Amino acid sequence: MLGKARDWKLIREVPRIGSLKVFPRDRTVTLDDERQLLASCPRPLKDVLIILLDSGLRGGEVIRMRLEHINWESAFYFNPKGKTRKARRLVPLSERVIALLRNIHLEQLGQREGWVFPSKKSALGPRTERD
Repeated sequence: MLGKARDWKLIREVPRIGSLKVFPRDRTVTLDDERQLLASCPRPLKDVLIILLDSGLRGGEVIRMRLEHINWESAFYFNPKGKTRKARRLVPLSERVIALLRNIHLEQLGQREGWVFPSKKSALGPRTERD
């Protein structure tokens, strides 16, 4: 775009834009870290963190989970959309996550469809970072 803007004489020259240095991720969450983190979190944040830690789903993918995409028998979650094209995938769920999702399902009176983490502000959407 900047090259086109220069060609069309909208700008004199293309500015040089430096990139930020990205530091590698050199630390993983240990079992002790996990215990401390989960002990200090209220629900539903604790539930979201357990799913994040065990499934590898992104935060937005966990928040937008829907009950109808959970395969209870095979312990898989179908993620219908996400950040990239490859985000549409089957995600295996641990026994801990399946047990957690079953509890959430029971708390929602056995609904077959709907958000796993419904918004308190809108019946039509999932919870957000601000809920």
